[in-house]
Amino acid sequence: MSVTAIKQMAPSNQALVFGSVAAAVAFLAIPLVPTPLELPGSLTWAFIAFGIVESLGVGAAVVFAIDGWQQFWRHGGRWDQVVYGAIIVALGSWWPHGRAHAAITHDDWGRLAIIEALFHVLPIALLTVVALWVIASLPRHRDQRDA
Repeated sequence: MSVTAIKQMAPSNQALVFGSVAAAVAFLAIPLVPTPLELPGSLTWAFIAFGIVESLGVGAAVVFAIDGWQQFWRHGGRWDQVVYGAIIVALGSWWPHGRAHAAITHDDWGRLAIIEALFHVLPIALLTVVALWVIASLPRHRDQRDA
């Protein structure tokens, strides 16, 4: 696919191309199987599957970053911009989470605690922001029982 062909695509399709490339690069950039940890051969497929899903998350973050730019950042308010960033980080943070696990041995409890705190608490906090934004964005209807 040429650069000219990509330029002629609709912006949403361009975002999908860039997201697919980002996912492929993320998937191939760092080995999937943790190097310090010896995996039984029967579990290798699971770690490859996790790596694929994490890489697709990076791709989805890139697609959302490109495709959501106009709507959320340029035309949205402050909360919209915060949610835009939260969604990108929440989607893209699983790939570095998996790679961080691959880089340590699992008897290094100090590093493991840092990884878990950073990569589990962060998405929970970000998705809480998104949930509050969704609730605030919903139209308010008065319930008949409140009358």
